[in-house]
Amino acid sequence: MLTGMARVHVPHSSHWGAFEAEVADGTVIAIHPYRHDPDPSPLLGNIVDGLRDRARIAQPMVHAGSVARTNGVWPSPDGGGAGWGVA
Repeated sequence: MLTGMARVHVPHSSHWGAFEAEVADGTVIAIHPYRHDPDPSPLLGNIVDGLRDRARIAQPMVHAGSVARTNGVWPSPDGGGAGWGVA
């Protein structure tokens, strides 16, 4: 159990509806459907685990075809990670 951490509720929305993200020390620890939603989607329950899943793309990526269309003018001549400052 998380104790001693300041928790805040941050309003947000997704394709699956509006919700409040419960955040402690900068980490989303829970999702609470918008209290006035008469039929919140159960898919909101996937958000917390999805934020840290190994399948999640950790940084902006560029398709190699996009690099080719710009004559190789890109932070990386082979595509791949673009970095947050470029995205």
